[in-house]
Amino acid sequence: MNKRIHIDFWGDIACPWCFIGKRRLLAATEGRDDVDVTFHAFQLQPQRGPEPESAEVYLAKRFGGAERVKAMHARLQEAARPDGIEFKFEGQQITNTRLAHRIVAIAQKRGQAAAAAEALYRGQFLEGLNVGDLEVALGLLKRHGVPLAVEEVRAALDAGEGNEEVDRDLLLAARHGISGVPFVIANDSVAMEGAQPLEQVREFLKYVEEHPA
Repeated sequence: MNKRIHIDFWGDIACPWCFIGKRRLLAATEGRDDVDVTFHAFQLQPQRGPEPESAEVYLAKRFGGAERVKAMHARLQEAARPDGIEFKFEGQQITNTRLAHRIVAIAQKRGQAAAAAEALYRGQFLEGLNVGDLEVALGLLKRHGVPLAVEEVRAALDAGEGNEEVDRDLLLAARHGISGVPFVIANDSVAMEGAQPLEQVREFLKYVEEHPA
């Protein structure tokens, strides 16, 4: 009898490679009933305020100009197409992702973390929306068919739900020395960093199976 594999996945909704990494991880585990995945929050810019900023403007300042950013985006688009992701970077907004992470934490308690994360990633990278806006984020859950009652999620947020989970995730990331995402830890023992190719993710899972903790 195969031993279960538990996967801890750290990512940020503002990170395009995390969107790719999530898709590849779930593709590699599809159809397997011996693998479970827990989503954990990570914030690349925890200090960012609630007001959205043009990603084009921000990235051009950070990476040395619009042409360099355009080349980066082209590489991302090429890398993501086999995973069914068609990035649309025009009009993209950068915002604080804490609210989005709280929503994923709330969804996780109800068995819908993967679906909620997918909806938020789509809003961020395919629809150019501000996922840090409550109504936008809740609308994404509804529009993308996440099987959660939107008003229940709203009430949970109003009650402060998700804050403790996000804080714990950030602390765990620091304790594990995680400085970049996506980042995966299997069975508390084997790590994989970055959005690795699908076949490599499958090899990673095979290695975990053959080397139980």
